[in-house]
Amino acid sequence: MRRSVSICAAASIYLSLATVRGVAAEPNAVPQTSALEIRVVFDNTSARPDLRRSWGFSAVVDFRGRRILCDAGSDPVLLLEHLDLIQIDPKSIEHAVISHQHGDHLRGVYWVFEKNPNMSVHFLDCFPEEPFRRAAAVNMKPHRVTGPFEVVPGIYSTSIIDGCPPEQSLAIETSQGLVMLVGCSHPGVVKLVETAQMQRTKVRFVCCSETFT
Repeated sequence: MRRSVSICAAASIYLSLATVRGVAAEPNAVPQTSALEIRVVFDNTSARPDLRRSWGFSAVVDFRGRRILCDAGSDPVLLLEHLDLIQIDPKSIEHAVISHQHGDHLRGVYWVFEKNPNMSVHFLDCFPEEPFRRAAAVNMKPHRVTGPFEVVPGIYSTSIIDGCPPEQSLAIETSQGLVMLVGCSHPGVVKLVETAQMQRTKVRFVCCSETFT
């Protein structure tokens, strides 16, 4: 059984299933605030009747005026439909970080890229060749992640964390401590959190949002 889990102790973090809480922005605009906002746009649960449930995961992260897509769900058409319904223009997404190689987290990224060919895409270097072949078919040249790196100021990739399969997670340095957004937690959520805490200087851990099988 697949579940969505959120463990949170920071009031300034907004996490919801395709609902916007906190500071309202103009349609398609990236909120220009220091608050962290995470909107789940693809999942097997939904907070809105107009957003359909499906297998997989994708979330849009807004932080300090920057926008990142974390994973891309299993159904590209449904992902684009949801982005449109919650008024997120694919062209406003600067980066797409794919946590691991499974199709229910990966398939939609090619379609989002076709809408926004300026978007930087980050695949783990250990992905099998098929995702890279599909990327080449749409003229995408993914960054092959081999080590931890800063995606945008304040948001970091943990890089490859060994598991079956390996994963990368996002570590977000907020004023209240470290927030993590992870995919399926195949390496184990404890291992993911401990890795992020060792890599980042702000070791106070305040929130983890994850989906896992």
